[in-house]
Amino acid sequence: MENVEKFTRDDGISRYKSGFTWRSVMAIIFSAIFLTPVVIFSNLLGVGGEIDIAVYITLLFFTEIFMFFHKPLTQQEISLIYCTAWLPIGTMSGAMIFLGYLYNGYFAQSPIAAMFKDPLTGQSIRELIPWWYAPSYHSDVYVIRTFFDYDWLGPIIISLSSMILSLLMTVALAMIIINLYIEVESLPFPLANVDASICKTLGDREPFRMKALMIGAVIGLFYGTILFAIPTISAGVFGVEARVLPIPWIDLNSYIERILPGASLGIATDLLPYVWGPNFPFDILISMVLGSFAVWFFGNALALNLPYFPEWQREWTPGMSVSLIFQRATLWVWASPQIGFTLAVAAFSIIKYRKPLLRAIKSMRLLTASAKTAGYFPLKISILMYLVGSLGSVGLFMYLIPDFPLWILLLMFVGYPFITAIVAGRIMGETSFQVSIPYAWQGAILASGYPKPEVWFAPVPVTAGEQAVGQMYMVKILTLTNTRPGDFFKSLIIIFPLSVVASFVYVSLFWTIAPIPSVFYPSTVINWPVQAAIQGLWVSRQLNVFKPNLIMGGFILILLIASILNFIPSIPFSIAAFVGGTFQTVPVPLAMLIGYLFGRYVISKKIRNWDNIKASIAGGVTLGEGMSIVLAASAVIVAKSLWTLPY
Repeated sequence: MENVEKFTRDDGISRYKSGFTWRSVMAIIFSAIFLTPVVIFSNLLGVGGEIDIAVYITLLFFTEIFMFFHKPLTQQEISLIYCTAWLPIGTMSGAMIFLGYLYNGYFAQSPIAAMFKDPLTGQSIRELIPWWYAPSYHSDVYVIRTFFDYDWLGPIIISLSSMILSLLMTVALAMIIINLYIEVESLPFPLANVDASICKTLGDREPFRMKALMIGAVIGLFYGTILFAIPTISAGVFGVEARVLPIPWIDLNSYIERILPGASLGIATDLLPYVWGPNFPFDILISMVLGSFAVWFFGNALALNLPYFPEWQREWTPGMSVSLIFQRATLWVWASPQIGFTLAVAAFSIIKYRKPLLRAIKSMRLLTASAKTAGYFPLKISILMYLVGSLGSVGLFMYLIPDFPLWILLLMFVGYPFITAIVAGRIMGETSFQVSIPYAWQGAILASGYPKPEVWFAPVPVTAGEQAVGQMYMVKILTLTNTRPGDFFKSLIIIFPLSVVASFVYVSLFWTIAPIPSVFYPSTVINWPVQAAIQGLWVSRQLNVFKPNLIMGGFILILLIASILNFIPSIPFSIAAFVGGTFQTVPVPLAMLIGYLFGRYVISKKIRNWDNIKASIAGGVTLGEGMSIVLAASAVIVAKSLWTLPY
């Protein structure tokens, strides 16, 4: 694994270089303004590849254009572009916000919302949509198709206010876990080395690594064309999907269920997890595989025979796919236990790693000149930002729904994001995988006993901790390339307002061209009704995932396993990676383990310097597959656009 020399907090000299220059800012603006319509249109068409479009087009375009003028971008500029080009379409950006408003409006006027009844009043859900969620279904805005109307003012102001408060929380939490998991504990972040290898190789053009990157890119482009591009183009252009291989895995459930009903197993067909595997420590991989098998293979089957899961037992039928089992078993079996799993990791991590946590807090409280140069915030600034964001979110919620229990808001808006940042941050640091606790806010609503339907429509910042983990991962990539971490947050300040404005302009334009939803934007016709039906089930309280006994059982089980194995250090096991595996279906961690074993026992015997190039190979495959998706999505976008022309 590649390491870079980081700044030391006592020498006062920063070893980081800034990537925030006029050239990288130009790339950031390009991504925020000129790629936003491509990304939005891709989302409306449902062709996928949004992240790939933003990152790889921006990265390769600016890298090559400045190389053409003999003014190549530095490694730091490339790294900053790579880590920020996705921000305009990320969860904390504004590029998709106006498309979200249109979905809210669709739900408010849809016959699907009219079908569901409020159990408290017996009225149609459509009659009870609050003013701050979307204009009433009587509003003319849906006919004239414009955001320039007073009916939109409330929903837009409330939503933007919530986004800004949540962004404050996210950045504050990111600062805390960056100091804890990158600077103090120095967790491995296995896949960050793969991402960093792309930036380093494109920056220094060192022949040995450049050759490895290009070999990987050719392999990724060729394989990605077969796996992704051919079916995407054939379905998008000709209406017939020509699949060479199943995506994203070969489903083995029809065979496994004969022996173990309820179990789920597949073989990944995507090349990426196989090339990622060799870059992971063995104990992390084996822990992830054990966690995934424990839940999705053995756990699902066991749940069919226990009295605690009647919904799962009624719903499971032979022939259910890996994807469908993942969705339904998460809802009926694992939503509550996974909350307990996460809380157990939080408790165990705070107890076991209390000294690093205290060192991280102390280092933020006493920032040296080098830390300030790197762009880190002092502890008091981070705490102030977090309190303003979280308590501001509580205040905004109480303004909208004044009779909701305050203690639930303090727990979910102040305590919960911090806990998820600590837990998901550790899992990310050890496995490079993002975990998200399912249905946590829905469970909190059901637990509160609050009966009114408007609570289901209020903006909430409960995902701030998970989004902070994503920012931490990007900062880790920057540290591996000696790029100033604070540049990421500078870029965020530029991107947020630009992406909001771009979203308003381009979504308005697409809405003017054709109604949304409509057949011109097929993804909205296919996905929005399904999303609305699920939302209606929640609002009408026909789904109940809050089961305190299962939360406590999951908590005790994981805490017991962690405590026992903590006293047997000879066993290669990570409780954080194990819990991270419980959020992953079997095919991905299994493929990574296969890739690790193949790399260690086969490829390393054939290639002597395998350990030095495996990150570059993986980076090249990532780059190649990404470009195949970009090309396929671009072809479909062009083809779908042509029929609106007058000839």
